[in-house]
Amino acid sequence: MLHDPGSYSPPQRIVDISLGPEEKDVLKRLGQELAAIAALPVHWGKSELTLRTVHPWAREQLKDVLERARIAMEDTEETA
Repeated sequence: MLHDPGSYSPPQRIVDISLGPEEKDVLKRLGQELAAIAALPVHWGKSELTLRTVHPWAREQLKDVLERARIAMEDTEETA
C-alpha cells in the first residue's frame, strides 16, 4: 500500500479574508511606498537590464509595471 489510509487529514478550509478600512489604508500606503521605491532612478538601470534579459513576451508586461510604478511615484511627489 502506498499510504496509510488512517493517516488521512482533510484539507484545511479556506475562508475569505475581511479587511477593515484601516487595514486597507495600511496596505494601500505600503503599496504606494513600494512603487515609489521601485521607481527611484537607482533602480532604472536594473530594470533596463532585466528587460534585456527576460523572454520577449514578458517585456511588455514589465514595461507596463515599471511605467505604473513611475507614475505612482510622480503622483506621490505631487501630493507630498
